Amino acid sequence: GFTAARRYTLSPVRPMADTEPSPYGYLAVYEVEADDLEVAGRDLQAALDSGAIPISETFDLSGFSVDFYELMPGSERAA
Repeated sequence: GFTAARRYTLSPVRPMADTEPSPYGYLAVYEVEADDLEVAGRDLQAALDSGAIPISETFDLSGFSVDFYELMPGSERAA
């Protein structure tokens, strides 16, 4: 299941010269522990569809993306 979440807002600081900021002003990163990401995705969709996870009416459903990313080998966070 979903084990952790962090939410971010886009910083006005540009880390590279002459680049455009992301069109998305917010980012949410959820950590998922699951043997099968397809099942986790279906469970998430079912919770959204049933109202178990409410979404504000002000949320722009046309301007966001939901994706799963897998940790790349050797990229674990160093302590």
